[in-house]
Amino acid sequence: MKPIIPAVLIACLAIGVSSADDTASSTVTDDLQGKDGVRIQTMCTHCNSSNIQVGGLSQDLVPIYIGGYPILGGLAVSMVFNVLPADDIADTKVSKGPGEAVDPASAAGGTIRLTEAKPEEIPWLDLAVEAGSFSLRDASLRAAGPITPWMSGSIVFGMTEADPIDDDRDGWNDVGSLDREYAKARLLFEAGDDHRFDLGGTYIAEDTLEARGGFDVLAYTFGGTGEPSWTREDTLLDRTEFRAGWEWTIPSGGTLAIRGLKAERDQSVLSQLTVLDLGDFDDFFERFRIREENSWAAATWSRTLGLRAMLETGIEMDDQEVGALTLDPMEPTTSGLDYVERRAAHADLDWTVNPKLALQFGLRYDDFAWGARDLGIEKDDQVVSPRVTLQYLPSPEWTFRLIAGKTARAPKPIFTEVCCGQKYQRSHTSDLETGTTFGLESEYQPSPDFRLSLYAARTDFDDYLIKVVGWSQFYIQTYTLGNIPEARAETMEMAFNWSANRRVAFDGSIGWLTFTNTGDPDVTFQVTPPSFSSPQDQIVPISRVPYQPVRTGSVGMNLSLPKGISIAAGGSYTGQMLIQQYNEDPGAAQNVLLPEMRSSGDFWMVNLSFQAPIGKYLTLEGGVANLTNKLQTDLGDPTTDYNWGPLNGKSYRLGLKYHLDR
Repeated sequence: MKPIIPAVLIACLAIGVSSADDTASSTVTDDLQGKDGVRIQTMCTHCNSSNIQVGGLSQDLVPIYIGGYPILGGLAVSMVFNVLPADDIADTKVSKGPGEAVDPASAAGGTIRLTEAKPEEIPWLDLAVEAGSFSLRDASLRAAGPITPWMSGSIVFGMTEADPIDDDRDGWNDVGSLDREYAKARLLFEAGDDHRFDLGGTYIAEDTLEARGGFDVLAYTFGGTGEPSWTREDTLLDRTEFRAGWEWTIPSGGTLAIRGLKAERDQSVLSQLTVLDLGDFDDFFERFRIREENSWAAATWSRTLGLRAMLETGIEMDDQEVGALTLDPMEPTTSGLDYVERRAAHADLDWTVNPKLALQFGLRYDDFAWGARDLGIEKDDQVVSPRVTLQYLPSPEWTFRLIAGKTARAPKPIFTEVCCGQKYQRSHTSDLETGTTFGLESEYQPSPDFRLSLYAARTDFDDYLIKVVGWSQFYIQTYTLGNIPEARAETMEMAFNWSANRRVAFDGSIGWLTFTNTGDPDVTFQVTPPSFSSPQDQIVPISRVPYQPVRTGSVGMNLSLPKGISIAAGGSYTGQMLIQQYNEDPGAAQNVLLPEMRSSGDFWMVNLSFQAPIGKYLTLEGGVANLTNKLQTDLGDPTTDYNWGPLNGKSYRLGLKYHLDR
């Protein structure tokens, strides 16, 4: 499991919420980190996973939308947040908790909604090149603007390359080399005054080569050094997405919107059996071949009711299929096609009682089906979720929101996220998760230059979904998805934004999370060990939910200097978390997974970035990531394969952007 972003693949975390036009931001990550307590913790593109925190919760409990369309999977999230230019996004709305029925079924933490900039709002031509540490090479070209009086569009092409990284100098790459190509196209047009259409597509191909794979027991046993050894792994990914939408402003009142999306992802994982020169065993062979298909469609209708109320209703469907062909000769039984289907309807009534009090009440219905098509296994469940938000404004400076709602989440196919030489137990045996959240959000804003917010919430989960190691044999982990019957997350977050003057702005956040198993501490997971042909129950003791940091935080500064120069400095803090661990002797027992969990370290990531115009059309950009050169201290320790900290140390980047504004 490799959840930490290599520093060369992310832009410096410029903590701030200003637009990319007046800060040193170069990606959406730059702009969003720290906004309203948002914590962009980890992204692993070749794992197809992302971990973005809102309301103290993260990952699937914080759905993300762009332009009204969901962002599906870590590779898609990474493209929007870390690859495309920051000024592709014009605005961001962060909703805490499940207070609105229009928010997705799983939104226990909250929802992030990104608004795309119109083509005429961004430079009509951008050409950027960049170089940096680890032989980073990056180039992109973007063109945007009106095509006819009723049509506009934008198109982006780019590529990124970087060498593998072994910053702890143990002889094994902690980050593989990168070879990425990507493109995005968007077309907007209007038919009269009432009809608006948008069409779009994205493509990204990303190869991660010579990365660290699984533990090499043959090299460890017969290599003669007695030191941990690892196989190498290549991950080849490509993803395409097409979307289309129509919005109609109804002359008699109201708005009707219909949107649809289709995405496909292909992944191939190539591994070695051993690094030892034993015939062809050190050659790469294809261990996994994965194909994922996502389909999503939604229709919404809204209109005002008099002067004080608004009604919004909608229907939605989404399907996910993940087919995995396991070619590992040691594990031939995990191939198959797992799926999740959802059909939903929702309605929200927003009523302004008086200038100080507003009430929003919603109800959503979700019908889930999931299982294994090749095995003829199907499960289904239906959930009715009431959602309520009560907003009170006692004075112009203060706002209070009381949020309550129910959420639901189906077990997604475990082969959605695969990497690092590990093995996986298919997920169709897991049950539906439900949760009930109560939260209180307060805001204090005495002036446009200062804003302080506080959010406290409690979520009680039934059958909380969690992926853990269910079996470890020779330090090769078998991951399984299962349910904690009863769990509770209690969180509190504080965030502030302060523009001290027209040149200096500060912001920051701090969060506390207590996530506990409130039921039986011995949790049962189903797992098929590599040496068995049938699944068996495995007990994993869990008192505190693992892989959840108990403290998080961020702090940053944006500085605007004369002549258009801007500098951003910031840091993000990740506190301790519980992680699983394994016996020190991989051959001591068939299953070396230990019942006790280990506490990881805490760390700060400090970053710096800048932009400096050179004449009318050129801008110099650069930055330093991981300024304090923080590196996880146990990267080569096989008794835990969870990378809780930075995988590489300090890195630099420097580039030029040529742009033609209107």
